[in-house]
Amino acid sequence: MKHGLCALALCAMGSLGVMAPEAAWAQSGRDQVCVYEHANYGGWERCFSVGEDVRDLGNLRNAISSVRILGRAEITLYEHPNFQGAEVTLDRDIPDIRQWRRTWNDEVDSLRVFKAGFRRQPVRSTERRDSVCVYKHVNFQGDSLCWDAGEEVPDLRALGWNDTISSIRTFGNVRVAVYEDHYFEGRRLIVEGDLADLTHQAAGGGNWNDRISSLRVSGAGRGGRH
Repeated sequence: MKHGLCALALCAMGSLGVMAPEAAWAQSGRDQVCVYEHANYGGWERCFSVGEDVRDLGNLRNAISSVRILGRAEITLYEHPNFQGAEVTLDRDIPDIRQWRRTWNDEVDSLRVFKAGFRRQPVRSTERRDSVCVYKHVNFQGDSLCWDAGEEVPDLRALGWNDTISSIRTFGNVRVAVYEDHYFEGRRLIVEGDLADLTHQAAGGGNWNDRISSLRVSGAGRGGRH
């Protein structure tokens, strides 16, 4: 009889267990983003609602390895506290930041959560390291991705960004070579400063808007391959 009671107690505890994030969102209806200590949503979990700004993650600094988007939300991650340093904005689940972009694994010190499509325009920071950010819309609007000097992307299809870039912003002493085709083939454009509207950059009878399929980032004057 005692074992039967224990079994019932365990069942009751299981029914009161922590809900999966998707189930919790479906119940609450709140748009939010959850971040995790380990890849594939393992370890500790912290969730932030739309409108939350976290200037300093404190003891959670440099410890985020996966991100889950719930509802209509997106998150901007920052390299340093107070929204400084390099930044990247996510609007989809990233089960393993190391595989998605290795330099961002365990590198987040502050963050902001926005309603999808209503993110504030990024502010140029004098503390930002040498990097390049690309945007899906002109005038540095829409979704964005950033890379540091020395990084390259041979095929933007892997990130869901093939032929979707409409503006480019540079930070620090950096330049980027963008290519019309995958694996650094086809027409090439060298960018050493901000380009707010790629429709104004001629490319073989057309323009560079929504035409970039691969890219390489290097520090200006470092003799990187282009």
